[in-house]
Amino acid sequence: MPSGAFGHALGVVIEDEHVAVAAIRKGGRPEYFRLRADADAPARLAAQLGARHLGMPSVRIGLERSQVMVKAIDVPRTADPQRGSLVAFELERDVAFVSEDTRFNWTPLPGGANGLGRVLVAAAEGRTVDGALHLVASPKARPRSI
Repeated sequence: MPSGAFGHALGVVIEDEHVAVAAIRKGGRPEYFRLRADADAPARLAAQLGARHLGMPSVRIGLERSQVMVKAIDVPRTADPQRGSLVAFELERDVAFVSEDTRFNWTPLPGGANGLGRVLVAAAEGRTVDGALHLVASPKARPRSI
């Protein structure tokens, strides 16, 4: 985790019942704590970060593996702007939730045959992603990745 403007790096992992927070302070000193994942978690997270003098200008968010589908799929080789819509179309067969509410990203992989290219896709339900963003919502926070 590269350090941000506050001289530390911050990561948040959201599990079913807990929120785990890890920070690397300037100089390499680690800091770790956990909170219950409930409706009050955003306020408690802000309070804990304030008490520990850990601002949240940018944060990386991790989701529990059971909440994310990660899969390599084959899609026709085409220009990158078109490939995104092809990935979305192919993804509809693989997700176990409503595809209109799917949030996903992909990256090309080497290989593929017969005019197909392989991509690695990570997908989650929209409510899962929205909940993660709500947890770290703050006028000063910038989620860098989920």
